[in-house]
Amino acid sequence: MKISSRTLAIILIVSSFSIIGFVLFSNTKEEVTTNSQSDNQSIPHDTIDDFNRAYAHYQSKEYELALADYSQALKINPQDTSAYMNRGIVYRKLKKYELALADYNQALSINPQLPKVYYNRANVYNELKKYELALADYSQALKINPQLALAYYNRGIIYDKLKKYELALADYNQALSINPQLPNVYYNRGIVYDKLKKYELALADYSQALKINPQDTDAYINRGNVYAELKKYKLALADYSQALKINPQNFYTYYNRGKIYAQLKKYELALADYSQALTINPQLFEAYTNRGIVYAKLKKYELALADFNQALKINPQNFYAYYNRGKIYAELKKYELALADFNQVLKINSQHTNVYINRGNIYAELKKYELALADFNQVITMDSQNPSAYNNRGTVYVQLKEYELALADFNQALKIDSRHTNAYNNRKIIYSILNNQQ
Repeated sequence: MKISSRTLAIILIVSSFSIIGFVLFSNTKEEVTTNSQSDNQSIPHDTIDDFNRAYAHYQSKEYELALADYSQALKINPQDTSAYMNRGIVYRKLKKYELALADYNQALSINPQLPKVYYNRANVYNELKKYELALADYSQALKINPQLALAYYNRGIIYDKLKKYELALADYNQALSINPQLPNVYYNRGIVYDKLKKYELALADYSQALKINPQDTDAYINRGNVYAELKKYKLALADYSQALKINPQNFYTYYNRGKIYAQLKKYELALADYSQALTINPQLFEAYTNRGIVYAKLKKYELALADFNQALKINPQNFYAYYNRGKIYAELKKYELALADFNQVLKINSQHTNVYINRGNIYAELKKYELALADFNQVITMDSQNPSAYNNRGTVYVQLKEYELALADFNQALKIDSRHTNAYNNRKIIYSILNNQQ
């Protein structure tokens, strides 16, 4: 009596929902003074005119004109710390970071007690990923002015980047105690709660951010992601759709909504959203991968393969595309191509247990039983509670006529999962074989 060695259905994995990273604009909010009298200096009238004209140019994004006016103000008054600070801010806007730092340093050499200069210099260090220097400057700004809410906020963002989540939360909390009307602080605190899987707190923060700023598409997207994580798909869809009303060019929103539709088996809607995401951003390899998965579920294998190939052309390290393409090749009995893809996955991610199982199934199909056993053994080493690995190893033992070993594996699979139908049916067959041998 023969037992099929392929007892696992090929399962297509959809990648998990991803949290959108920090919004660039909220990472580094500047404070620009309106004129240099804020430093209580005695300044000639012409300097004030240059300064205020420069500020107007800055507001109009006429950065070169703003630079010229700040430089003129500094010719008249070389001790004008506000002009140095604001010129530094313009240099930062133009990504001339070294010139920005030089201006901030000059301002601090004149007056080392200026919290906003430390704050803005920290913003430059943040953009340069010099996080320790940025933290030092934010902390110095707060030492001088403990009420500078944005310094707590931006320091919290750095702590988040460094995965120091408790410190990030403490800074966000402090910023909100000073100013409870900062929507970006709620938004970023929500991201930290999301990472910590404190989903109800994350939802509360995203909702508060939206209460203050109902046009914040990122808050809708991330709240939708949390709803999706909690399997509250209708609420997730509502948030994604609202985000698209505000910004119909946000490809991430189409991509995430497509994943919800795929979860709900509304495949045509999923395909439409993935395709729209790719129309906006043809380099979004995740959308090609997941659209390929939907095509595979619809048994449109050629379209699926085309999407996986395109995903890999964009990102050759995308192991999901190799994995799912390999499963299609296995389904089409193109075993050598399937093995090549599974091997490639394991080069990228050697901890992917499903790949070992699927590769083991192919080896068993090709009657390469020792290789099949090696793969199933590897899964059991990595995850001793994987019932399918025991079941599939049992089927190989049956082919090798190692019936006692097969029975032990089927029993172990059922011990882990009493509802494992394949293991239950296979054990019945083994009992029949053993009874016939008596």
